[in-house]
Amino acid sequence: MVVRTLIVAVLLLVSTQAEARHHRQTIDANGNYSDPRPARWCAWFLRRHLGIAKSAFPRGDYNRAVAFRSIGHPASPGINVIVVWWHHVGLITGGTPGHWVILSGNDGHTVRERVRSISGAIAFRSLS
Repeated sequence: MVVRTLIVAVLLLVSTQAEARHHRQTIDANGNYSDPRPARWCAWFLRRHLGIAKSAFPRGDYNRAVAFRSIGHPASPGINVIVVWWHHVGLITGGTPGHWVILSGNDGHTVRERVRSISGAIAFRSLS
């Protein structure tokens, strides 16, 4: 009986996690859905990575890359500066002008840190 209960519990946990992945959601330590990851998740990742509260974004568009235009204050490209494109957002973590290293989510469907062009950027924002 104990083994059967354990097997059922494991199967329930696996199916719940599979469902969460299918719906792009995360599960907290208590098995509850929390802060669902949207299909386009670069802003979701950066917001969580930097610890920015959802309430810091106007109109509740905290999972849209372009919403980062209003975060912090204007800055020039540099390390620890947020770079915003119409379709993507990332954090400059290193490099030099012309060879900036950008950390971003949903870059090739994963979190990556790589040299990226900042061409076409619409804003650079600093939180400090």
